[in-house]
Formats: sequence, C-alpha cells, structure tokens
Amino acid sequence: MLKKTFLGLVYLSAAVATIGSTSSDRTGERARMIGSIKVAAADIPASRDDPYFRAAVAVEARLPREVFVPRAAKPQAYFGAPLEIGWQQTISDPYVMAIMTAAVRVQRGSRVLEIGTGSGYQAAILAELGAAVSTIEIVPQLARQAVRALRRRGYRKVHARVGDGFAGWPERAPFDAVIVTAGSASVPAPLLDQSGSADAW
Repeated sequence: MLKKTFLGLVYLSAAVATIGSTSSDRTGERARMIGSIKVAAADIPASRDDPYFRAAVAVEARLPREVFVPRAAKPQAYFGAPLEIGWQQTISDPYVMAIMTAAVRVQRGSRVLEIGTGSGYQAAILAELGAAVSTIEIVPQLARQAVRALRRRGYRKVHARVGDGFAGWPERAPFDAVIVTAGSASVPAPLLDQSGSADAW
C-alpha cells in the first residue's frame, strides 16, 4: 500500500546546464533537458537509484512541456530553470519537479491532491503515472489555462478547482499523497487530515 506522504516546497541548489537551440525540433530540446537532469542526478544515489525518480523523468522525457507555458515562455520551455507563467507564478525547474514527484511515490490508481495547479504540468506528470489527481489553484486565470491545457491533452482523471489549497479538498479525501507546489511556512493541518496519516516531511 502506498505510504501516505506530504511533500512541502522543495528547495534545491543545483547547477543545471542551460539548454539552448535554434532548432524548431522540441523533441531534441526535450532530450537535452532530460540529459541534463540525469547528469545532475548522477552523483545523488537517492535520486539516481530511485525507481520513482526514474519513472518521473521518463514521463518528462515524453511530455511536451511547451504546451503548459505561455507563448512568450515557449522558447525557454526546456531550460533547466523555473519559468514565469503570469500572475507572479512560475512553473518549477523540471529537475525539482521530478524529485517532488518521486517523493510522493505515486503508483497507478493513487489518489493525489496537488496544491498549486499553476500551469498544469505537475498534474499532467502525476496523471501520466496513473494517479487520479485533484488539484487546487488560487489564481482563477491560471486555473482556467491549466484546465484547458490538461483537457487538450486528454487527462480525464484530473479534477481541478479554484480555491485556497491549504484548506484541501475534503469532499474528495482521503488522499494517498499530497504534493504542495506553493510555499508554506508550516504544514497546514487540513492537508495532513485529508491524507489520512500523521506522516509528514
């Protein structure tokens, strides 16, 4: 049975190579991004040898990140860095997203609550891994954009709503995992309650 897990915002200092290309071949750019992630993880056994991390990276290797970012950011979609997505929000570094995804140890059929939908990219990664995703975004405009991107990709097991994510989504609880892609000074108690476990890190 999947261990109930809460994951707060991950802070990571890592030098990830800048990926630049004049080619319109996004597949090549995506492959170079994945190569940079693997190089960065090579000396970190906890990531390198973790099957959940490898599964998350495999999803990122086939998922078109550019469809989840604004038009102005598309040329930088495969840079190893956070990208602005509007309303003072960002889509996280793809390496960080792989680490966060691995930490919640998603299995097929897992019920996952995501706090901070943002661009929808993290929800898409979770869905690709077989999770049933409930995701909450506080910025209505971002929520609408994310839902459109997710629907265009055919993700029918992603349920999204606008609201205060730190209150969780009690109507859809309990969850096997809660992943928070927004900053918080402490772990909000409702999220622990809805995970059905006191385990948190």
